[in-house]
Amino acid sequence: MSKRIFHYTVRDRLDSILKEGIRVATANVPPGVTPVVWLSVDPFWSQTANKAMMRNGVPVALDRIGTKENGGGLLRIEVPEAVAPYTWNDYKRMANDPACADLAKTARIAGENPRDWRVSFEPIPPRSFLAVEMMNERDQWAQIVAPDG
Repeated sequence: MSKRIFHYTVRDRLDSILKEGIRVATANVPPGVTPVVWLSVDPFWSQTANKAMMRNGVPVALDRIGTKENGGGLLRIEVPEAVAPYTWNDYKRMANDPACADLAKTARIAGENPRDWRVSFEPIPPRSFLAVEMMNERDQWAQIVAPDG
């Protein structure tokens, strides 16, 4: 049985994701490090998907609620396991990322388990989406876009 794999983001990004797909993350990726699409097998929310906002010129990390409030809502996009088959251990071997230890430490502090992470080294096109869901006021996921777009 294949695992359920999710990409977590915010509602404000939905229109561009439905048009362009999920792009590899390039923000704050140092030269020489392979950018990837980050995903998770955690079915609720990945704390590492929380956003930051600027306050008085200083970036402030948001929690899930702050991310929801400042991003227009929380989204979860399910994709087939074959689209993101690489594990955290695979990423550490393949991505040439010297910050792996720091990423894992930060994740654990936030309550994440890097073993839940999956990556794709390629963008994920909308045709690969199995479901696009938004978290409702009861912290439950509800489908908002049919799988075929």
